[in-house]
Amino acid sequence: MASPEFFFSPTMVREKREQRRFVTAETTIASEKHPDRNEDSTFSDAENGLVALSDGAGGHASGDKMSRATIQLVKESAPRMTGNTIDELSQAMDAEINLILKKGEKISRQLTPKGSKEAMATLILAKLIEVNGRYSAVVKGLGDSRAYIKRANGQLEKVELFEDGYLNLLVEMQRFSPEVANLISEATDVNSFSAELLARNFGSVEQITKFFGMGLWDLDANSDDLRKENLLLFQIVTAFKRYFSNEKRGAVTQSVGADRKQMEGGEFVIHTAIVANLRPGDRLFLVSDGVSDNLNTEQIDAAAVGTDFQDQLENLRDTALARSRDQNHMRHKADDITSIGIEVPEAAIVETTPAKSPAPSSSFFGRLRGILTRKSAAALPAEISEAQARALGLAKGSNETKELEKVS
Repeated sequence: MASPEFFFSPTMVREKREQRRFVTAETTIASEKHPDRNEDSTFSDAENGLVALSDGAGGHASGDKMSRATIQLVKESAPRMTGNTIDELSQAMDAEINLILKKGEKISRQLTPKGSKEAMATLILAKLIEVNGRYSAVVKGLGDSRAYIKRANGQLEKVELFEDGYLNLLVEMQRFSPEVANLISEATDVNSFSAELLARNFGSVEQITKFFGMGLWDLDANSDDLRKENLLLFQIVTAFKRYFSNEKRGAVTQSVGADRKQMEGGEFVIHTAIVANLRPGDRLFLVSDGVSDNLNTEQIDAAAVGTDFQDQLENLRDTALARSRDQNHMRHKADDITSIGIEVPEAAIVETTPAKSPAPSSSFFGRLRGILTRKSAAALPAEISEAQARALGLAKGSNETKELEKVS
C-alpha cells in the first residue's frame, strides 16, 4: 500500500477564507407633509450581507412606530436568517418573516388607538449569499417597496418582486394583464401612455381621447355605456386615473400588522425573488414608494449615478424629492423618501498553504483514494456536510469525517 504522503501531496491545500465586510449605503428624508416624523425605517447587517426597509402605511395610526417596531423584529431575527444554499436561506428567511408577522399583529393592536385604522408597515429584505464562488441575493417582501440592481457596468435592472398594491389587485381580479399594470406603473404622462395604448390596439384614437377626456366622476356616472363600448379600455383608464390621483397609490393588501384573518385563506403570502449571478461591484438597493412613486424605472436609472454608492443613493433621493415638489407632474407625491443598499464584493479571498498529512486508517484512506487521485488539486471543505459525507460513504460526525475536517 502506498504511503499517505503520496496521496496527501502538496497539491492538497488548506483554504483560509477571509470574512468580508459588505459595503452598504442608505439615505432617507421625511415627507415635507410631516418633516418631524419619518415613517420609513431601515436596517443593515454589513457583516452578514442583509439589508431591510419598512415603510409605515400612510393614513394609518402610528405608521412611524410600526415601521420601527418591524425593523426591530428584523434585527432580532437576522442571526437566524442563514443557510448554506439559496433554498436553505430562503426557507430560513420565510420562517423568520412569519414570526415577524405574528408578533407584528400583537404590536399593531398595542399601537393602534381606539377607532383608528390598524398600525401597519411594509417590509422588504435582501440578503446576499455566496455559493461556489458566486453571489446571489434572496429578496423577500410584503407591500409595495421595490428592489433594483445597479450593475457594475451602469445598467439598472428592476427586481421582479410581486407587489401587494392596487394595480396587482386588479390583475388578480382579471381586470387586465400584468403587462398593463406595469405600463400604468411606469407611465410618465397621459400623452405617451395614450400613444402606448393605441400602439397596442387597446382602443381607437377616438375612444382613447374620449375616455381620457372624462374625469373619474364622469367615468363612473357613464360606466354602463362605456363598458359596453370598450370594457378593457374603460378598466385601464379608470385604474390609471385612480392610481395617479393618489386615491389608490400607496394602498397595500398585505403588510406587517395587518390582521391575518383578513388575508385570503387566512394566511400571508411572502413574495420571493432570487437574483442569481451577481458580479463584484453590482449594487442591490431597496426603495420605499416615496422613490418609486415619484420616479419610474428609467428615471431611477438616470438619477442613481456616481461612482460612490452613497453618492448614487443621495442623487436618487434628491431627484425624487425634486419630483415630489413638482405639482405639475403626474407622478409627484409627497412622501418619505428612503433607499438602502448593499454592494456585491469579490468572492471570498482564498489563501492556499500545503496541508499536513494525517494518519488515517487504511479503510478510510482506501475510500478516499479514488477521489483524491481523480481530483488531486481539489481542496476539501472545512466542514463535511451530510450530503458530502454520504457521497464519500461516510457517516456525518464520525471519527473519519472529523479526521478529514482537521486537514481541510
